[in-house]
Amino acid sequence: MKLDVLRRYRLQAEEYLRLELTEADVQLGGAIQRQAQCQGKADGEVAAYLETSRIGLDVAGVAMAYQAWEAADAEAHRAEATVDQLTQAREEKQAELAVAIRERKQIELLVERRRRDRQSQIRRREQRELDDFANGRWAMAQQEWTRRSEPS
Repeated sequence: MKLDVLRRYRLQAEEYLRLELTEADVQLGGAIQRQAQCQGKADGEVAAYLETSRIGLDVAGVAMAYQAWEAADAEAHRAEATVDQLTQAREEKQAELAVAIRERKQIELLVERRRRDRQSQIRRREQRELDDFANGRWAMAQQEWTRRSEPS
């Protein structure tokens, strides 16, 4: 496979991973917001439960307040688990992106090295041609000098 094609493929893969990372960031942001809402609701339910138990309502009222608190607390824990899961997924995408970037840079370095090698080969060939030309001119000049210096 040609390096340029491989480089373009790696660049596309990198861009795709960037898009996925952006989507993971959006999802994580929404989940963090939801977690904060759930935690606020759970805190409100705790306060309501403590207030109902403080004022001494009947057992049924305290039980209902406790159930509401438990439900809100469970919802907050689920939201926290979702945030943890999305954070892990985001970190994995970030790691994949880092690998893709590193692979693309390695390919770009290889492409650059091959370009420099080609330029070096061209310069060496041009120098060899110049040297050959100069040697030919030198040889012709020596022959001319030798011919002029011979007695006629």
